[in-house]
Amino acid sequence: MPEIQQLLTGTKIRYNRFVQYINECELKDFVLHFRYPFLLGKELYDGELSKKTLHSLNATFRFQQEEDSSELDISPSAVMRAIFMLRCIEDEVLLLNNFTIGRHSSNDITIVDYSVSKEHALIKRKDNFYSIMDKNSTNGTLINGERLEAKREYILHPKDIVTLGRFGFMFMRPIDLFIAFRQHLGLEHTLIDDLNDILPIINHNALRKVASKNKVSWQNKDKNAIITALYSKLSPVEFLEQIF
Repeated sequence: MPEIQQLLTGTKIRYNRFVQYINECELKDFVLHFRYPFLLGKELYDGELSKKTLHSLNATFRFQQEEDSSELDISPSAVMRAIFMLRCIEDEVLLLNNFTIGRHSSNDITIVDYSVSKEHALIKRKDNFYSIMDKNSTNGTLINGERLEAKREYILHPKDIVTLGRFGFMFMRPIDLFIAFRQHLGLEHTLIDDLNDILPIINHNALRKVASKNKVSWQNKDKNAIITALYSKLSPVEFLEQIF
């Protein structure tokens, strides 16, 4: 398996290497190394997602392949096929809590396009929550089609669509991206094994929360009994999406 640093160029995922990694890795290793959310370029999924689909449990993505030659490309066409991880590594130790997005090369995510301002938006991480703020850009920032008020922070939720100028990105948790890529690679059948491997290290309280959400009785039940009850209620994909 490659080192995680080898899968990144700044905040940008090296697409083909990442696909190979997803194809070979185990979920427990993936969630250990990828603990930060992603911005997924609009052209990596097929067409526009309806408002209903944005927050469904089983949004399906049809990914387009990106050539190796474009991995370092910051052109508009490459950006729309890019995946950015909201973590930046310098000397393997520095973790950023603020991520700037804009046309200027000094930004953490650079989008070289007339529709994007030099300093367009800012994403902040605090206590495992992420928010986005438009920095008074010319063409604005939208979440799920709703324009944001400049200089005001808005909480980002999983599978929100963020639009910057004419570019759209989906805000995705690591588990959602892992599942989407496994589905794309025709490996959805492996998710049950991934689930079985990860459950022994999931704490009891996390399982209780999932049980409560799905109206599964957990009082006076041990961990194995709760897992058995949830297996009868949820598909492997639903179980994985809710356990993280």
